[in-house]
Amino acid sequence: MDILQRLNEVNDVEIIDCHDPRFAKYGRLLTGYDTSMIIDYMERFTPIPREGNVYIASDYEMEKLPLIEEMSMVVYGSEEVQAGYCNGRNDTYNGFEYHKDIEVNICVTDLMLVLAKTSDLQDNTITADRAQVFFFPRGTVIEMYGDTMHLSPLRVSDAGFRAVVILPKGTNTPLTQAEAIMRNKKISEGDTEARLLLQRRKWVVAHPDRKALIEQGAFPGLLGENKRLVY
Repeated sequence: MDILQRLNEVNDVEIIDCHDPRFAKYGRLLTGYDTSMIIDYMERFTPIPREGNVYIASDYEMEKLPLIEEMSMVVYGSEEVQAGYCNGRNDTYNGFEYHKDIEVNICVTDLMLVLAKTSDLQDNTITADRAQVFFFPRGTVIEMYGDTMHLSPLRVSDAGFRAVVILPKGTNTPLTQAEAIMRNKKISEGDTEARLLLQRRKWVVAHPDRKALIEQGAFPGLLGENKRLVY
């Protein structure tokens, strides 16, 4: 039995192969990139925590690898990028974020992603049944579109997951004082989306059970069960 078949047998939501045409509205799979050096770097130098996740927005040594310059020039049109990683043991939806710019992930392990579209938001809220879950095998390179909502990958084994995260430089970093003041001003003036702006180029809705995100200021906009996927 392969991994995808097993995932579908033990979960009550469909886990979709990333090559399925249904993925096309969320992003595309990139081919022709040699990921061997960056996967080796990730496996050697970026541990999977025993509990929870770790997210590093910018890893200086990783950013010196040739693949990152290639991605910056070709995929991002010579936009300056940052390269980091998300490693962990997540198995729940927890919420969604979007960036209004593409995000590239490199799957260092097999993993799942829970995806939705910003058009699924209604009054800054979304229910879990609006999302679809996709399986990505080790080595897959993903470009997610700017209106694709996502969050941490989900593991498919006890070992956890590793994923490279490439974004425009400065994404997922704290707002300056001036930026935070302007965001709050726009909220007071009725700009509803401003309430979702948590960090630079990072709009977030969190499940109310995800206390860590709520305490950071995320809007509790994922309604219903905080669904857990098993493997």
